[in-house]
Amino acid sequence: MQVSKVREHMETNLVLASPGDSLVELSRSLNSHRAAATPIVDDGNLVGILTERDVVRAVAVGADLETSSAADFMSRLLTTVGPEQEMGVAAELMIRQRIRHLPVVDQGRLVGLLSLREVVRWSLRELGHDEGHHLAQLGDFSA
Repeated sequence: MQVSKVREHMETNLVLASPGDSLVELSRSLNSHRAAATPIVDDGNLVGILTERDVVRAVAVGADLETSSAADFMSRLLTTVGPEQEMGVAAELMIRQRIRHLPVVDQGRLVGLLSLREVVRWSLRELGHDEGHHLAQLGDFSA
């Protein structure tokens, strides 16, 4: 049996943002791309990640979404994984660290993002379930 690698399941068509982008801009971008997270990149380097939860946190503390930036609310302490990492190891890492979006980095360069949704799909395939049938019953998962 072949071991599944992160590269086979990661999203590569990423919505990228800069640390200075306003939260209102980023919220609109996430919404229009139906994404739940955006890597924050500065001079080509991954410096953080902003998720829906970060935007909710900003709203909860009364931040002005027009003037608050990604840098104000993004997660800076990032756990990353390589594209050749086994999916089981990446899934365990995500569960242990409570991460829903895991940046995939190859030789210091951001190459993808592994989402919890993709981990669930992989898990269902590993269990021998028809992922499309089971996920279709749960609705559209675009986050």
